Amino acid sequence: MVTKFFIITLIIFSLLISVPINQYASAQVLPISSVLPSPTNLVANAASSSQINLSWNAPIVVGKIVTDYKIERSINGGTTWNIIASKTGTTFSDTGLTPSTTYTYRVSAIYQVGTSPPSNTASATTDAQSAGITVYAHRIPAAYWDPCFATTCSAGSGPGATMYFELWDSLGNLVQSGYADEGGYTFSGLTAGTTYYVYPFDCNSCHGSNHNVVFQYWGDNQSTVKPRPATEGASLNAWYSCTNSCADGP
Repeated sequence: MVTKFFIITLIIFSLLISVPINQYASAQVLPISSVLPSPTNLVANAASSSQINLSWNAPIVVGKIVTDYKIERSINGGTTWNIIASKTGTTFSDTGLTPSTTYTYRVSAIYQVGTSPPSNTASATTDAQSAGITVYAHRIPAAYWDPCFATTCSAGSGPGATMYFELWDSLGNLVQSGYADEGGYTFSGLTAGTTYYVYPFDCNSCHGSNHNVVFQYWGDNQSTVKPRPATEGASLNAWYSCTNSCADGP
C-alpha cells in the first residue's frame, strides 16, 4: 500500500517539474492599472467668460489602442465629479460656463479592454463677464424735431428716434448690431482688451417719413469720426439732427 502511494507521488512530481517555469509566469494576470496607462500633463486655460480649453498628452502604451477619452468636471475642487464628454483627440473646449467660476478637470483613457485611472487634475477660472460697450442715441435739442420726432407728438410718445448701430472688428467685419435711443444699447460678450469699432448709421426716410435723421458728433469730444474705436467698458453718446423737410430743420 505504501509502495503504491509512493509511486503515484513520484508520477505527479515528475509531471510538475516537466512544465517550464516561464509558462507559470505567462499565466499571471497583471493589475489593470499597470497595463492601462493614464493620460498625462492635463492643462486647463480659460478662453473667455464662458469657455475653458483643455489639452493633455496621450498615454504611452504598446499593444493596446486608446479608443476614446472620458472627460470629467468638478465644481467643488474635486470632491464630486461629472462626466461631461467622451471624445477622441487630446484637446477639448468646455463651453457655456459661468463667468468668474473655477472648474476642475480630469481625463481617463478608454481602451478596448477597460478604462485607465484618471490623469492629473487641472483647474481654471473663467473670465469675468464683459462690461460690454454701450451706445446712446440723443437728439440735438431743436424745434425741428416737431411734429414727428418730439418726445410726445402725433405719432405717439417715446424718448426719441431709435438709431441703428453696428460693432465691427479690426478688419471691418460685423460683430454685432443693435438699436439705441436715449435708453442705450449694450454690445455684450466681448473680449477683454480687444479694440472694436462702433459705427452709428444715419436713418434715411426715418420711421417711414420723408425725414432723415443724421449722425452729427460724439458727445464726449464733439468728434465726427465713424467708425469709432472702443474697448469693453466704454460708454458712447451719439448726437443726431433731423434733415430733409423736418420743420425748421437744417
